[in-house]
Amino acid sequence: MGVFEKVRDAGAMVRSLRNCPSIIMWEMGDEPLMLIHNFRRFKWYEQIYNLVKEEDKTRPIVPAGSFCLELVDRIENFKDKKLSCREKRRKVLEDLPVYGLDMAVWDYHYCPEVPPIVPCYTVVNRVKDALGGERPTVFTEFGFDGMPEPTLKLIEAYEGKFRWATDAMWGFDRKTADINYFGRELNRNNWKETQACQAIVLSNIMCYLRESPGEFAAFYFMTMFDIWTFYWGLVDISDNPKLAYFVAGNSLQPLCISGLHGSTVIQEQSSIEIMLSNFENPVPDTELRVYIRDIDSEIIMHREFPIIMIKGNVRVTSACTLDLKGIAKGLYSIEYFLFNENEMELAKNIELFYIV
Repeated sequence: MGVFEKVRDAGAMVRSLRNCPSIIMWEMGDEPLMLIHNFRRFKWYEQIYNLVKEEDKTRPIVPAGSFCLELVDRIENFKDKKLSCREKRRKVLEDLPVYGLDMAVWDYHYCPEVPPIVPCYTVVNRVKDALGGERPTVFTEFGFDGMPEPTLKLIEAYEGKFRWATDAMWGFDRKTADINYFGRELNRNNWKETQACQAIVLSNIMCYLRESPGEFAAFYFMTMFDIWTFYWGLVDISDNPKLAYFVAGNSLQPLCISGLHGSTVIQEQSSIEIMLSNFENPVPDTELRVYIRDIDSEIIMHREFPIIMIKGNVRVTSACTLDLKGIAKGLYSIEYFLFNENEMELAKNIELFYIV
C-alpha cells in the first residue's frame, strides 16, 4: 500500500465502521513485512496507528497482526539474562518506543500447533512471562487445520492425483505434519482422529488463556477448515460433524471448566485441579459432576462436587481436586457438567488426556 492509498483507505475504512458497536478494537492489516525490514515495518506501524487514532480515539489499536511477535522474542532473548522479565521488558521498550504507543494493545500472533510441536501451555507461558499483562494482550490466530483428504470427486477434478503435501495455501509438508501428530499419514477415513485433534487443540488453548485474565484480555482463533477448499461450517467436506465447533462453543461460554489447563499428559497416580473461569456475575450453590471415560466410552469414574460460590467478573475459581490414583495408563476423556440448585445446566466441557 502506497502512502496516498494508506491515508485515503485507512481513514475511510475507520470512518465507515467506527459507529458499529460490535467493533472492539482496530487491527490494521495482517503480518506486513513480518520480521523483515525493521525500519520500514516500525514506520508502517506508527503511520497506520496515527491514521486510525485521528479517526477514532475510543478504541484500542493493534497496528497489524503480528505486531508483538518480535517484542516477545526480544524480551525473552535479551542479552542480560540475569534481569527479570519486567526489567528486560522495560529496556526493550526504551529501545523500541513503537510498542509504547498510548492506545496500542499488544498481540501475540502465532499458532503453537505446528511442527516441531511444543505443548500449548509452554508457548502461552512464554508470552505471559515476557509481556506480563503490562498492557491488554490478545493471543491471536491459533488453531489447527485437521480436515480429512478431499472426496474422490475432488481428486478426479485434479486428474485423479492428490498431493498430500505443501500447497499454495499452507507452507509445510502435510505428510510430515501428519506423522508429527499421529505417527502415520492420514486419509479421509481418519476423520475421527482429525476432529479429536482439532477439538483438543482449541479447548486446551482457550481454557488456559481464560485462566489468566490478568495477562490476556482477549483471544481469537483461526482453524476448523479444510485447507484445500476452505470449506467452513458445522461439518467437514465428508459431512462429518466438527467436534471442534461444539468444544469451542463450550469454551466460549460465560462459564468454562477445565482440569487439564492446556496439557494433554498426566502422570500416573496424580491428581488434577478443576478450575472454573467466569466472565459474568458470581454464581452461588452449584454442583460439578465429573465423568472419566476410557477408549470404549465406558465410565470408569464419576464424582460430584458441591461448590458454594463461583467467582465472577473474569475471575477464576478453584473448584476441587480430582484424584486419579488407580487409573491405568492410557487414553481417556473427562466430561464436566455444572448445575445450579434447580438442576439447570450452567456449563459443560470435554477434554482428552493420556495417563503415562
